[in-house]
Amino acid sequence: MGNASLGIKTFDSAIEYYQHALDLCEQKNPVNTAAVATNLIGICNARRGQHELQQALECALKALELLESRRPRDEKSIATTLATMA
Repeated sequence: MGNASLGIKTFDSAIEYYQHALDLCEQKNPVNTAAVATNLIGICNARRGQHELQQALECALKALELLESRRPRDEKSIATTLATMA
C-alpha cells in the first residue's frame, strides 16, 4: 500500500503505511534489517516527494547504516540507498 500511495503521490498515506510496516518489523522481527531498511527508504521517498529533505536524508542514513551492518554485505542494496540519497 505504501508503494501504491507513493506511486499516485499521496505522500501522507504512503508515510502512514510505511511507518506502520516499519513499526511491525521493529516489534516482531527487528533482526530483519533488510525489511526495516526497505520501509525507511519508502518513508525517505515520500518525504522527498513532500520536499521534506532533512527528514528524507535522516531516513536514508538510517537505512544505509542498517544495510552496511549486514553480513554478508548486500552491495546492490547499499548502492540503491546511496542513489536514493543523491
